Amino acid sequence: MKTLDEYTALVSKLEPKLKQTVWPPMTYMMIPSVLDAADKLLLELDGLKETSAAHMVLYKKLAALRSDFKREA
Repeated sequence: MKTLDEYTALVSKLEPKLKQTVWPPMTYMMIPSVLDAADKLLLELDGLKETSAAHMVLYKKLAALRSDFKREA
């Protein structure tokens, strides 16, 4: 099981890509991988048995980033 710091690092790594709205044509193929990584991390955070308040905050932050993902044309 990962520590809270490890989860925080993973969310921090995904955050810039989930906030990115302009994707140059050669990076379009990255979008499904970024969204898949966010979805898997959300499932992992949701499945924690001993959920602390900090884990819940992290889960809500990632869920908001994931649901707000947009790509401008």
